[in-house]
Amino acid sequence: MDEFLTNFHFLRPWWLAAALPSGIILWLIAAQSDSRRAWNNIISGHLLGHLLIRESGKIRLRPWHFLVAVWVITIIALAGPAWQIEPSPFAEDQSALFIALKVAPSMMADDIQPSRLKRAIQKIKDLLELRQGTANGLIAYSGSAHLVMPLTRDITIVETFAAELSPQIMPSEGDAVAEAILMAYERFKISGLKGSVLVITDSMIEDQLRDVMENETHNRFPVHVLGVASENPGGTVSAPALDRSSLSKAARSLNGNLFVVTTDEQDVKSIASRVEKDLATLVSPDSGERWKDFGFWLVPIIACLVLMWFRRGWVMRFE
Repeated sequence: MDEFLTNFHFLRPWWLAAALPSGIILWLIAAQSDSRRAWNNIISGHLLGHLLIRESGKIRLRPWHFLVAVWVITIIALAGPAWQIEPSPFAEDQSALFIALKVAPSMMADDIQPSRLKRAIQKIKDLLELRQGTANGLIAYSGSAHLVMPLTRDITIVETFAAELSPQIMPSEGDAVAEAILMAYERFKISGLKGSVLVITDSMIEDQLRDVMENETHNRFPVHVLGVASENPGGTVSAPALDRSSLSKAARSLNGNLFVVTTDEQDVKSIASRVEKDLATLVSPDSGERWKDFGFWLVPIIACLVLMWFRRGWVMRFE
């Protein structure tokens, strides 16, 4: 009861203004239905009351009485009475994800079998399988960043395009990770979705991220890092070892976390869980809630009262 008294309000209070013209109309109807009205100009008021026959102990309900009830209840329903908060139907939307994959010669190192790049592509496939029905996009970068696939809920097409990536198709060598992240930011802005960025790389220099941290959208989209490299590299391709310290520092500067590739699915499961948790920080606490409209619950009452009009000329009597 305290909750009702404290929180009660109307979601659409302007509908209450309809009570004024409707009140005038109903008053005119009541005046025309008054049996005394025709005799008021003929018989004095103090005599008229004694001449009219009234059935004592009985209440007559006429159609216009129910019209008043229907009109009042309809106005209240349209005004939207509310006093409880309910979750928004869109509150359970899952976070979108943009994957920025480094496609450089160092990613061909086979210290991570079958190679860093192929393992990264396998991890993308595993991650997308865990994110069925969500929006995912893909960016490839080396010396420059390129949009491979915009945000889409079709994971098959993202997996197909990712599998075809190789350093040979990239225009230039380098490490344009900042350009890739800013491209993901821009695509999020265009789509209107909230989400995170996952950079899959074997190395990252924090100085490269200065442009990202200065960007106005920097704090809106967390950037996580998946390190795909061994701390003791070997094999046929010479490549830098995994530098946990620099990758972790870079991830923290981008409001994200560092994940290191594993032989099982623990890495992608952790990433998927973290990305979904990011959504809670990307939206305001109240954006997932709304006031429950109780006006709909008055519709059955209105319908029952309107049924009275199926019979013409009726008068209801209650003893």
